[in-house]
Amino acid sequence: MDVLWQTLDHLREPLFRLYTIASTHIMANLATIMLLGLSAQWLGWWLHIPSILLLLSFGFLAGPVTGLINPDQLLGNLLNPLVSLSVGIILFEGGLNLKLSDLPRIGRVVRTLNTIGVMATWTLATLAAHLLLPLSFPVCLLFGAILTVTGPTVILPLLRQIKPNPRVSSILRWEGILVDPVGATLAVLVFEVVLIGSFTEIPQMMLWDLGKVVVWGSVFGAGGALLIFLFLRHHLAPEYLHNPLTFALVVGIFAFANQWQAESGLLAVTLAGILLGSQTAVSVRHILKFKENLQVLLISTLFILLAARMKMADFQALDWRIGLFLALLIFVVRPAAVFLATLGSDLSWQERTFLAFLAPRGIVAASVASIFSLQLTHAGNLTAHLLVPYTFAVIVTTVLWYGLTAGFLARHLGISQRNPQGTIIVGAHDWAREIARQLAAMEIPVLLIDKNRQHIEASQDLALPVLEKSVLSEDLSEEIELTSYRRLICLTANDTVNSLANLHFQEFFEREDIFQLPLQNPGSIPGHLCGRTLFGPEFTFEQVGRLFNRGAGFRVFSLAEWQSLSKPAAGGALPFPLFAADGQGSLTIATPNASPVTARTTRVLAMVSPDDAAGPAAMDPVRI
Repeated sequence: MDVLWQTLDHLREPLFRLYTIASTHIMANLATIMLLGLSAQWLGWWLHIPSILLLLSFGFLAGPVTGLINPDQLLGNLLNPLVSLSVGIILFEGGLNLKLSDLPRIGRVVRTLNTIGVMATWTLATLAAHLLLPLSFPVCLLFGAILTVTGPTVILPLLRQIKPNPRVSSILRWEGILVDPVGATLAVLVFEVVLIGSFTEIPQMMLWDLGKVVVWGSVFGAGGALLIFLFLRHHLAPEYLHNPLTFALVVGIFAFANQWQAESGLLAVTLAGILLGSQTAVSVRHILKFKENLQVLLISTLFILLAARMKMADFQALDWRIGLFLALLIFVVRPAAVFLATLGSDLSWQERTFLAFLAPRGIVAASVASIFSLQLTHAGNLTAHLLVPYTFAVIVTTVLWYGLTAGFLARHLGISQRNPQGTIIVGAHDWAREIARQLAAMEIPVLLIDKNRQHIEASQDLALPVLEKSVLSEDLSEEIELTSYRRLICLTANDTVNSLANLHFQEFFEREDIFQLPLQNPGSIPGHLCGRTLFGPEFTFEQVGRLFNRGAGFRVFSLAEWQSLSKPAAGGALPFPLFAADGQGSLTIATPNASPVTARTTRVLAMVSPDDAAGPAAMDPVRI
C-alpha cells in the first residue's frame, strides 16, 4: 500500500502539469477533446457497450466535474456554427447511405413517422410539459417541437452497436436523418411564433415559412448534388481532390442555403446526400468511406462538447417533475407516436415495439435549445432559461436509457443478435462445400454464394444455405439479412473476384472480418485491395484443391482430440487448424501470422491428410 501511495505522490506533479496544459492551451484543449472522444469510442467497442454512454460520461467529467474543458470559452461564438455545420456534414453522410430503392419497402412508414409521428410527438410532449413543468405555454410549444428531433448523431452509433434486422435498421436510419431537418424546421417556425407572440397567425405563418424551407432546401440540395455529380462524372478534378472538393461543396451547400432561407441547410445537405448516394452512374464509395471516418470523429467531438457544456447549476432546476415528464416521454409519447404512424403497416409487433422504444435525443436538440433559450430570455420570457437544463436532462436520460436497454430489447424481440458469427463463403465448389458443412456442424451459420448451377444443386443436396448470385451484384445486400453474418470468406479460383468481393463487402463488414485465399501469383494484386490472407501462404486455391482431390479432408476435433494429435514441425503441413470455436460460439480463423487455437478454444476445424482412417491420435504430419 505504501508503494502505491508513493507512486501516486510521484505522479501528482506531472499529472497536474498535464492538466494545466490541457485546460489552458487552446491546441492542447482541442486535442484533449478529440482524444477523449475517440478513447470513448474505442473503449465502447472493446467493452461491447454503447459508446454514447462513455462519450457523455467523459464529457461530463471533463467539463463540469474537473473543469478541464470549457467549450464556450474555447470556441466562443464559433461553437454554435461549428456544431450546426458538423450536424450538416453528418446528415450528408447519412443521406449517402440511404437508398431511394428502399422506399418501396419502408417508404410509407418513414413518411408517416416524419409527419404523423412528428406531430403526435410535438402535441403529446407539449401537453406533458404544460401539465408538469413550470414553463409558460408558448415555451412548452417550443420545447415539444425541439423534442421531435432524434437525429443520426445518436441513432447511428446505437444501430452500429445493436445491429437490428435490415428493415428496422433502414426505417430508423431514414427517420433519424430526415427528422433532423423536419424537426429543426418545426422548432424554428414555433420559435418565430413565440417570439412574435401572435398565435392567431400560426397556421398561415408556419405554412408559408415551411414552404420556403422546402423549396429552397430542395433547390440547393438538388443543385449541389448535381454539381458534385458533374465533377465526378466528367472527371473535372483528379481523384485525390474528390473528397476535399465534396467536403467543401457540402459546407457551401449548407452555409449558403441557411443564409438564403433560415434552417433550409439541413434539408439541403440531406437531400444532396440521398440523391448522390442513390444514383448509379458514378461511384461515390470512396467519398462515403471518407465521410464515415469523418462522421465518427465529429460525433465523438460533438458529444464531448455537449456534455462538457453542462453546469452544476443546471441540475438545481431539476426535480421530480422532470423525472415524471421523462417517464411520459419514453413510455407514453414515443410509443403513441409510433403506434399512430405505423397503423396499417406490415411491420411485425416486434418491429413496432422496438421502434417505439428507441428515440434518443442528441446534439441538434441541445444546440437549438441553447440558441432559443438565450434569445427568448433576452426578449423577456421568464421561463425560457429552463429550456437548456430540461433539454440536457432529456438528452442524458434518453441516451442512457436507450443505450442500456435497446440492445437487450432487440435481442429479446428476436430482431438482432448479440454476437453474430454467421459466415458468408464466396464459392460453392467441392471443398468449399465441405468447409461449409463442417462449420455448420460447429453451429456456425453459413451462406454459400456462387453462380455455377452445378455448385448450387450440389449445395442444396447437402442442405446447405446457398444463393445463386454474383457476389459483386449491386442488390446483393437486399437479398441477404446481413445482420446475421459477421464475416466474408472468399474461396473462388479467381484472385481478382476474391479481391473485388473484399472491396464490395467493406461497406457491410469490418476489414478484419474479410478474408481471401492467398494470391496464386504473389504481388499480382496490390495488398491494399485484398482481404486478410486465409490460413497460410501454401493454401492457395490450386494447392488446396489438389490435396482435396488426393483424399485430404476437413474434420472437427474437440480440443482434447486436437492436442493429442502429432503436430507438424512447421507450417504448411497436415493436420492444419483452419478454424476454432470457443464455448461462446465465437469463431477464430487461421492467418499466416496466427493460429486460431487459443486457451478458450473448445473445437477445431482442421484440414487433415488422407491417412485418417486409424483415428485422430494416429495421424502423422503430412507436408503440403
